[in-house]
This record gives sequence, structure tokens and C-alpha cells, in this order.
Amino acid sequence: MDIIMEGLDGISTLRELRRNLLTRAIPVIMMTTSTLDIARQESKSLGAQQFMTKPVSPAQLVSLIRNVLPQPQPALRQGQFG
Repeated sequence: MDIIMEGLDGISTLRELRRNLLTRAIPVIMMTTSTLDIARQESKSLGAQQFMTKPVSPAQLVSLIRNVLPQPQPALRQGQFG
């Protein structure tokens, strides 16, 4: 999520996500062109999993998304016990 967005900014949006029981566990990656450390600190304090300074390459973004999302568990085959 970008920190600077039209309407509700990214920090406020993240704050609202964390207040709601249905959305508080959603992984969030914050992005911005700003180099101000305050945005990074506030994002971290609100539970953002990652913070990126733009520009970001597609490969960097994919890598971060893979690191933030839960890894799928292998399905148990018939006859296996967990």
C-alpha cells in the first residue's frame, strides 16, 4: 500500500485495517517515495510486515510478497498422518 494516496492515506488505512478483527491479520507492505524515517517507524508500529522506498522493481516486489504471504502447506496424501 502506498503511504501517499488520494483520500485516506496509507498510514490511516493501515490503522483502520488493524482496528478491525476481520482485517487485522492481513499482511501489508508499505511503499513510498518519501525517505522520511517517521513513515517507516509508524508503519512498523502499526504492524506493516515490510516497508519499501520507491522505485521498486517488479522482482523486488514479488520477492517481498512471497516473503510476507504464508507459505502453503503440502496436502496430506491418503494414508499419511499429520
